[in-house]
This record gives sequence, structure tokens and C-alpha cells, in this order.
Amino acid sequence: MAKFGNGYGSECHLLRYLGRHRECLRRAICGAVASASNVHWLDFPFAASWPGNNPKSQWPDAEWKSLDFLQKENPDVVCAWQECWPHGSGVMNWDAVGRIEIDGTWEWLLVEAKSHTGELQTDCGAGDESRRKIQGVFEEVKRDLSVPQTADWLTKYYQYANRLAVLHHLDKHDVKARLLFIYFCGDVWPSPGKDCPKHEADWDEVLEAQEEHLGLLKKHPLAGRIHKLFLPVWVDPQKRL
Repeated sequence: MAKFGNGYGSECHLLRYLGRHRECLRRAICGAVASASNVHWLDFPFAASWPGNNPKSQWPDAEWKSLDFLQKENPDVVCAWQECWPHGSGVMNWDAVGRIEIDGTWEWLLVEAKSHTGELQTDCGAGDESRRKIQGVFEEVKRDLSVPQTADWLTKYYQYANRLAVLHHLDKHDVKARLLFIYFCGDVWPSPGKDCPKHEADWDEVLEAQEEHLGLLKKHPLAGRIHKLFLPVWVDPQKRL
């Protein structure tokens, strides 16, 4: 998630929907995920450090990291992930974590939000040893998803790739989970240079480029557990989403 902005940015808009438009968000998610009927959100964790202990602390809340949300329910799955994936400063953060009810069964819902196209592009900044571990996980995921091993998952769209790796790990350990990518439409940044798609169709080209770069087939084995949701930043108050 990007730096928190006052009235702009994916974090700001996601928290708006989570806090002020909960029912609207629930309806939109249930419309995007077949057979879904309800969503229950986990509270965000509180920050572990305070300004007095850490001068860099500027926000009293934290995000869910890695598979910490599973620690009480499935510690063995968390332990298995920690053995294969490095846990340093580059560990993945989730923009929101919840449960989604599908045909009477609750599954994990892991959320990433974007409001401009630049947020899609990230490179792996891990050191050599951590990079080797990550590459080993990616090789297994690529094999199971029928992706060529030559596909570069360490640069440009590394974040999307590591989210796929998490989903693959959960699926391999029979933990029902889904990825939800929320793309906001019509964001307005105070500084120039941000490409903020105004409509769903404006996201298509960059999202297709992401799939092509990663070598993903349209119907790979995890495709049914990955969902896209396009939400407007500005909504006509006379209309209901």
C-alpha cells in the first residue's frame, strides 16, 4: 500500500470504504466473488512501537504481515511458510484481511489496493541469500501454474508474484483463501506524474501487461481464487453502488 494521503491514495480510499461505506463495499465484493454472501473484516493490529521508543513511528496502527493472521488457527502452516520464505524488512504487508462467506463456508480474503498504475511495479530488493530462497519458491509456483521458468518474477511485478506465492502455499496446505485486488478509479493526487485510471477499462492495458510479464495463463489453477474489484473514488450521491 502507498503512503497515506489526505484524500488521495489507495490506503486513504480503502479505509474510507472500510470505515464509511462498509455495506457498499460488502455488496461490491459479493458481486465480484461468485456465490459470496458476506464479508467479515479482521481489525488491523495496533503498532508494536510508540514514538517514545521508535522516533520513526508516525502511525499508531500496523498492517497484517505475512501469514500472521493465521498464527492462532494454523500455526503449522505459518511455520512451513517461515521455513521457505525469508522474513526480513521485505516481508509482505496486506492492505486488509478478512473472511468471506461462500456457500456457507468462510474463507480467508487477502486484499491489495491500488489507485495509480505506478503502484503495480515493484522489484525484489532482498539480499542474495533471501533472493535464492524466494527464487526457489517461485520455481515451484511457476511449475504448478504452468508458467515458463524463464518468466521474471523478481522484477517489475514482484509484489503480485509474491502474493501468488502466498496463495499457492495456502492452497497447498488446504487453507481456503482468495486474493482480492481492488483498483480505484478516478483518484486525484496533489502532485503531478501519477497515472490514475478514471475508469475500469483504463486499467486493462497495465493489468494485461502484468499478466503477460509473469507468463500467467488466463485459466491457471489458482485463477478462480483471484478476484478484481474496480471501485470509484468519486460517487454520485444520487446513485447506489
